[in-house]
Amino acid sequence: MIDVRALAVIAGAVLLLAPIDASGRAEPVTMTCDGEMTSSNFTTSIHWSAVVDLEARTVTVNTETYKVIGFNENIITFGGPVRSTTVDGWMNRITGRMILNIDEDNWSQSTTAHCTPTKKLF
Repeated sequence: MIDVRALAVIAGAVLLLAPIDASGRAEPVTMTCDGEMTSSNFTTSIHWSAVVDLEARTVTVNTETYKVIGFNENIITFGGPVRSTTVDGWMNRITGRMILNIDEDNWSQSTTAHCTPTKKLF
């Protein structure tokens, strides 16, 4: 027998992971991310914005947009070449943890952040 309460919880979780607009298109999710960026020379706190658009298969962190490489119910992976750098990252769709690694010839940076959904101010 199907547990109606369990179905309601699952349906609610799916809506939280990928909101759907009136046309049936998955809406982009806007987030604020706080964490720490580390390179070979320094470590600093960060406060970034991120937008995940599964319909367009993009993740935008601040002003850089990366291609979504893959996703499942738990993890979104993204990255690729950007100018002279290689970027790879992933985000946990449940906990909001994001890892973003940027590598260049003689320089690298790693960022670990926690992202939470938010609404645009205007």
